[in-house]
Amino acid sequence: MAISQAALERTVRLGHRRNHDFGMRRRPRTVVHLLDLLVVLLLFTYNLPMIAIYSRDGAGPLVVALLFSLGACTPYLLRQTFPVTVFVAIYSMAWIQVLWGIDIFAANLMLAFALYNLATRRTWIVTSIATACVVGWFVIGTAPVLQQGYTSIGDLGIIALALIWAATWGTLVRFRRQYIQSLKQRAAELEKEKVAQTRAAAAEERTRIAREIHDIVAHSLGAMVVMSDAAASRTHADPDLAKTTMYRVRDSGRAALAEMRSVLSVLRSDGNDTRAPQPGIAQLSDLVDQSRAAGLKVDFRVSRTPPDLSESIQLCIYRLVQEALTNTRKHAGGDDLSASVDIEFAPNCATVTVKDNGIDANRDSRSVKEASGHGLVGMRERVSAFGGTLAAGPDTAGGFEVRARLPIGGTVQ
Repeated sequence: MAISQAALERTVRLGHRRNHDFGMRRRPRTVVHLLDLLVVLLLFTYNLPMIAIYSRDGAGPLVVALLFSLGACTPYLLRQTFPVTVFVAIYSMAWIQVLWGIDIFAANLMLAFALYNLATRRTWIVTSIATACVVGWFVIGTAPVLQQGYTSIGDLGIIALALIWAATWGTLVRFRRQYIQSLKQRAAELEKEKVAQTRAAAAEERTRIAREIHDIVAHSLGAMVVMSDAAASRTHADPDLAKTTMYRVRDSGRAALAEMRSVLSVLRSDGNDTRAPQPGIAQLSDLVDQSRAAGLKVDFRVSRTPPDLSESIQLCIYRLVQEALTNTRKHAGGDDLSASVDIEFAPNCATVTVKDNGIDANRDSRSVKEASGHGLVGMRERVSAFGGTLAAGPDTAGGFEVRARLPIGGTVQ
């Protein structure tokens, strides 16, 4: 079952609050060292009355008992760095205690602490072997006491179960730590993935806005420049026509400003703004009229009734025609420059073809794959986003042709 990022974060926060050793929350390393020192001092102090018994036999046995007590307690101070070594050291002292017949209770408790510490830091295989060794030591070491009648089998069984419980509890603590750590890693991976997705989305949006701005500026300003030149050349010969042309320049400028404001509003908004420019097939006639007003002869034809297309597909078709006509006015030459725009709708695809009769040596040998200009690159990106195909290059009649096929109801055949 997939775990959501929010659930992971909640679990990690819970783990921070509840991850513990023997019921205690995790503390800084210095505090843990102080607690380990306190445990060692308490057990050593608790064992002093038993050690005092050996003073009856002289100073030698007393010194030996003190050394055994220190040997059983002090290695525990290194339990975080060397858990296996600490366990082996305390376990060895426990066996020496049994072989020498020294009754030091501290060694028994420290062995339980060492076993728990080992279980929290090593695999269950190591823990199982250590537990079996401790239980074996316990059975052999307590056999004389049992034979003498100082204790019962039930009491020894409880102590053995306590040793096994210490190992089991330590193993559970280790499993919990590993689980919390895996959640932390998963949460970190999700955070990195989220950042990467956000950056990719931002880059894609910047690319889209760059295409929109290029299409708006290139088409509108190009048309305005052409119409302004035409108006300037006819100011004296035909003032009325020049005036009408300048009105068209004004209208084109206002339309371009409106589109620019809509695009820029997306950059300033939180992503919920819906005022981005969405021209479609219905606006193609106005687009063609603008090109005609700029002096380009355009033959516009739409075959069949346009289907109910999404806004994104309509915007793509509009921008393709807009960019192709803009390139014709910018790059094509010839005394009688003209272009044709054909849009054909099939059941599963739409074909957009824009041809002109102009000749330009700089673009005769260029295809859309080789083009480095923003216009052709933008057209290719738009078409590729919908899984379509785009071809651009010289046609057989000597002009330039741009042909795009976009899927609208299935896969393009």
